Amino acid sequence: QKQAQLQEQHQEASRQRAQLQEEHVLSQEEHSKVRRDHSKLQEEFARLQEEHSRLQEERVAETEKHAAALVELKRLHEESTQENACLQQEGTELGTELEQARTELARLRARLAESAQQHSEALVSLGAEHEAKHSAATEQLQVRLR
Repeated sequence: QKQAQLQEQHQEASRQRAQLQEEHVLSQEEHSKVRRDHSKLQEEFARLQEEHSRLQEERVAETEKHAAALVELKRLHEESTQENACLQQEGTELGTELEQARTELARLRARLAESAQQHSEALVSLGAEHEAKHSAATEQLQVRLR
């Protein structure tokens, strides 16, 4: 009976040993799988770090472009503001010159109208004189002819 008990204990120990070996094999397989997954994750992490670095470099480049564009925009704005001020000054000066030219034109038109009036009056006067002389000459001629 002791031997049967020992044999039973031995068989139980063998079963337990076989089960432990099976669990050990499964554990090793699981460990290998975890190592492969870990390796894949490390590769993915390295790829993501590279992508992150590339994106940061692009962001820096874009920021530099943006800063340069802002500087250029500010320069253009200042240039445009100065140009605007010059154009406004020129516009004011041209407006003044235009007013002076209009005043001068009105003065010249008034002189021209006055001159035309005097010319017209002189023509009328000359015409009247000529008519008077012509009449006198005609009368003298008629007197001589008689």
